[in-house]
Amino acid sequence: GAPVEARLDAEQLAERLGCAALAMRYPVGDAFAADLMGSLYDKLLDKGRPLPGALHLALAEILAGQSSAYPALSPATPILLGRAAEELHLTLPSRGFQMGGLPTTSLGIAFPAESERFVGRLGPMRRASQALAPANPQRGVLFYGMPGAGKTACALELAHRHAEGRFVGYVWFKGPEMGMDVSRALYDFLFEMERQLDMPSLALTANLDNPAFFRQRTLPRLGAVLEQNALLLVLDNLENLLTSSDGWRDPLWGDTLAALLAQRGASRVILTSRRLPAALAEHPGLQREAIHALSFAESVLLAQELPNLAKLFASRPRQLLLQRTLRIVQGHPKLLELADGLAADASALA
Repeated sequence: GAPVEARLDAEQLAERLGCAALAMRYPVGDAFAADLMGSLYDKLLDKGRPLPGALHLALAEILAGQSSAYPALSPATPILLGRAAEELHLTLPSRGFQMGGLPTTSLGIAFPAESERFVGRLGPMRRASQALAPANPQRGVLFYGMPGAGKTACALELAHRHAEGRFVGYVWFKGPEMGMDVSRALYDFLFEMERQLDMPSLALTANLDNPAFFRQRTLPRLGAVLEQNALLLVLDNLENLLTSSDGWRDPLWGDTLAALLAQRGASRVILTSRRLPAALAEHPGLQREAIHALSFAESVLLAQELPNLAKLFASRPRQLLLQRTLRIVQGHPKLLELADGLAADASALA
């Protein structure tokens, strides 16, 4: 909206919620906004500065680095509103207990890199972040929806957002692809837990050949590890572990997921699946987020980030070609990437 409307919105927000608001007097570019937020939260959370001082230092830091890349009015754009802004301090919550002998691990051990381009999904990502908060009664989040819509990208973005300060251990597991043997999937997941946490003494795979012992002995031990440590587990691509009626092919998977969601500690789990598992459809400990196609506005944002499609914004004839492209792909991120490959030659794309 217009600068005046933006300021009024921020003033109303600060007054209504009794909070501090950071507004922009004039429109700013994505690069300036992203750099400012990254530096600001570093000063607020890592350095413990009050909000006004943090904003002053953040502005000075980013303008010293690459001020020529920002619009000329950028330094005079940010404004703090609300009485709470004057002395606001933010303190990171404790990330929970760490059981003796379990080493703190890095997100980088097995996790793929976060997506190079990530746009939209503001509502699902906000609610998913809330589910990962230490005081939230939910124990995880499930992203589900059509193939290629960005479920794994959401899971990775969420995990990378929480790569520091919240958890002491991280586990990444990708379920079997279609047509692959699924009988070893639970063993592989538990083995990856031991390997990525560098804790083979957990012995989580020991009783898989005896379902009764696994339920009686292993699952309580798994629950204790989760309750006594702040761990983040990401289980991607679970749809091939489901039957045609969305039940678990292996009942022990259901028992294991139930244990992950039953613990009462600071650990959390992120799941992705094309289909919604029947046993999790109404689970009170799980935040469910359907990931559908991007909106038209989000598709435009993604097109601006893709190198070849971005060139189509330059002239009216190319803009018309871009509009046709966006109508055809209907917000499907993977099809947008395919179109970007074709857009190296505008006639080929046409």
